[in-house]
Amino acid sequence: MTVAGRRQSFGGAMVLDRLSKFIVGKLAQRGILEATAVQRLGIPLMMENKRIMVQAETGCGKTGVFLWPLMTKLERASRDSRIGVIVPSRELGAQIHAEAIDLCDQNRPEEKVVLLRKEGHGDKDELSAQTNLLLCNNPNVIIGTPKWMMSVLTELQKHQPKRNAFEFESIVVDEADKVLKPLSKYATRKKKKSREIHGNSGENLVKRVLEANPRAQLSLFSATANSQLKSMCHVEGWNVEFHRVGNSFRIPTNIQHYYAVSSGNLVHDVKKALDVLKPEACLCVINTSVSLDSFSKELRELYGVDVVHLNRELNKGDAKRRDLLNCIQKRPGSILLASDEICRGLDFKKLSHVIIAGAPRDASMYLHLAGRTGRQGRHGVSLAIVEKHYVYKLKRYSQTTGIQFNLHPNLATGGKKSTPDVVDHSTQLKEPYDHEAAARERGKEKF
Repeated sequence: MTVAGRRQSFGGAMVLDRLSKFIVGKLAQRGILEATAVQRLGIPLMMENKRIMVQAETGCGKTGVFLWPLMTKLERASRDSRIGVIVPSRELGAQIHAEAIDLCDQNRPEEKVVLLRKEGHGDKDELSAQTNLLLCNNPNVIIGTPKWMMSVLTELQKHQPKRNAFEFESIVVDEADKVLKPLSKYATRKKKKSREIHGNSGENLVKRVLEANPRAQLSLFSATANSQLKSMCHVEGWNVEFHRVGNSFRIPTNIQHYYAVSSGNLVHDVKKALDVLKPEACLCVINTSVSLDSFSKELRELYGVDVVHLNRELNKGDAKRRDLLNCIQKRPGSILLASDEICRGLDFKKLSHVIIAGAPRDASMYLHLAGRTGRQGRHGVSLAIVEKHYVYKLKRYSQTTGIQFNLHPNLATGGKKSTPDVVDHSTQLKEPYDHEAAARERGKEKF
């Protein structure tokens, strides 16, 4: 049996026993008494200061893999020990921040665990305020998006020249494929040259940390780590061990997957879906190209839907974040509204439905979005509202993921039915000309 295999064979309760009594007690209060498969693999590796890249399906508890052991090690470390957590969005950062504060066994944990927030445009006053926050509190855990964290740490360095502001004992990259953005092999020469010269904010930040402390523990996590990401780690000499747990193109099997063909008016389509599905707690996801403000305004004013703007609410206090889903459940007909990029990595334990309004970019994005529901063994429903010409792509997603997409029987747009009731990965349907595949062949696909 391999080392990884032996570690995976440890009992879930045995793995949790390696954590501090304080954290084990906190987890027990939440009803967490055994570790998941990815936690059984990853927690021992994190406790042993290994550099790792972990790929595991969405909703399997990856945050616990890094946060629980790192917070345990902080209890035993010196006052000046620091952990950095790099995230793709401030919304995911806010969620991890709330979790870390809850697991912090120190007085005034809000001073020891800091989320670097950029509320406005990141002007000098905001940068100065965030820098002073680090100077005054000397936090042990710093969480933020790569570009803003780089800016704040660079400014911090000016105020404390005797200490390297980029020195961390451990650095975590959550949703690593999104933070590091490795180039596709189909990227243009211009993009490759630009990356070679300027790098990427996430990549540059990790490099600065490892230059400041070459022995720092580096850990990367994602549901969709690809070959480009592995290649980047190898080329940069980061020496991470790659571990995959389960099937990366898999989400909980207790989710039903539906699609509906759009009428051309997404706001109307979402309202109709809400009337038909009658969800208990619903997340509606729209493409980043669509204005969240305009979409929510139309839902409210034209259709009277009670909309909660997710990215606004997640920037409020911790109590507000924790009560968000409870609030939705107590207001029948209300929904959470967010853009697709904001939702990556966010954990909604009691979400009953996800409505994806507009075509997801690819199968990976669909998995990230649909996987927000169906957590902890609960039943979930995912509905993708797409244009007619996009339905053939769902067939391709079926082949990749094994998911069967059903046309929702009560959400047909009317008229002649031109799409199959079931998009089945076992049937070979003729597809329209695939422009993306052709672009790849020519090496001209835009990324």
